Amino acid sequence: MVRTPPSLRLTLASLVLLLLSAALLTAASPSTTITLNGVPVTLRVAPVVVGNEWLVWLEDLGQTGVVRARWDAKTRVGTLSAGTTALELRHGSRELVVRATQPDGKVKSEKRVLPVAPSLSEGRLLVPLEPVCRALGLAVSRAPRVPVEARGLAAEDHPHPRATGAIVGEVTYHQRPVAGIVLRLVRGANSTFVKERRAVSDPEGRYRFIGVPAGRYRVYAYTGDNREYFNRETEVVEVRDSLVKAPRIAVGRLLVPLAPPAGAKVRAVSAVAVRWTACPEASEYTLTLVDAQTAAQVVREHLAAAEVTLPGRTFTRGHSYEIRVRALASDGSFLGATPGAGAAPWTVTAE
Repeated sequence: MVRTPPSLRLTLASLVLLLLSAALLTAASPSTTITLNGVPVTLRVAPVVVGNEWLVWLEDLGQTGVVRARWDAKTRVGTLSAGTTALELRHGSRELVVRATQPDGKVKSEKRVLPVAPSLSEGRLLVPLEPVCRALGLAVSRAPRVPVEARGLAAEDHPHPRATGAIVGEVTYHQRPVAGIVLRLVRGANSTFVKERRAVSDPEGRYRFIGVPAGRYRVYAYTGDNREYFNRETEVVEVRDSLVKAPRIAVGRLLVPLAPPAGAKVRAVSAVAVRWTACPEASEYTLTLVDAQTAAQVVREHLAAAEVTLPGRTFTRGHSYEIRVRALASDGSFLGATPGAGAAPWTVTAE
């Protein structure tokens, strides 16, 4: 019988544990996909969101060959290059050095300021995705638009160390779960934002805020974070060092005014063509025209298409009007609307 030396047994055991750990870590990590110049890239490390920026692992960008990536752990400097452009990034610094090789062989260097500094996480350099791709001249898209797991890096972004409360909830669109919606925590008394407290809905539409101090809050889906969707917020929920479930948030698509543009002047003697972006799931639109001076409802139309022509006599010279449009599903449920509370309304002035 051949005996295995103790040192070899220890080495084999360590290797097995290492492989098992790696497999478990891979299985537990949610996958997120981006595209670089149309080439799909599955990120091996879950992105981190700070404000509106994604931070992704430097070396994940080098998987397709579109970008070359290198990280120097000693100097804590990361480099990215594509074509004739090279970038240099440093841990903890918002300075981005861009070096572009000109046709004559000369190298032109410039310094730019990143919206958020690259940061180290478990020895990996995380860099702001969109700013570095723009600097390299690459087209990038994110799917979903924000990571399933989102956390800040600044001290004030982290959960309150002594708070044990939590808020959970779900987001739906047209009665179906929707992923990638950024949610903000706002104060119940005045709906002001709680600084840097954000969550992101997962593929089942679920989200959570942890480490929430006792108090009264609302959860807010804000158009500024979710460009395609209308503002929505929950009723007030009260947190008392426990888990609280917030009411479901049913988001709606933002219908963008096309004509006349917001703030435009229209002639009171001419017919006015009114158009907005269509909502694919809508079976009906309701258009309401409100006189801003008198708050009176001047027109209310039920429409099958995302357009209508209003006669010139509808308008009074010198008056301003707000155009409000809502998209409805076949069962009458809300699907979307033009900007309103929390965003600039669609207004025109007659002359």
